[in-house]
Amino acid sequence: MKNIIVIAKVESLPEHQDYIQDELLKLVKASRQDTGVIQYDLHQNINNPCQFVFYEIWESEALLEEHEKQEHLKAFIKNTEQKLKSIEIEKLHKVEA
Repeated sequence: MKNIIVIAKVESLPEHQDYIQDELLKLVKASRQDTGVIQYDLHQNINNPCQFVFYEIWESEALLEEHEKQEHLKAFIKNTEQKLKSIEIEKLHKVEA
């Protein structure tokens, strides 16, 4: 089975940037405990501090799907309602040369 790589971009509304960053850090702490996570890192855009980017590696698509059902992810979605400008999620497989 191939690992799944996730690139997720989350952009807060400017007035909610600090709140969103706090919520994202809570999500990182909880998600790093999920079964199947290999890497789960959060980054902030230097030119746009309202934009945060996750780089995640998961053992399998099935384990990523389990992560997507976790209460901490549901709580993040609920707690950030109407405070985000956008969310983009891309799921990738590594191409081996």
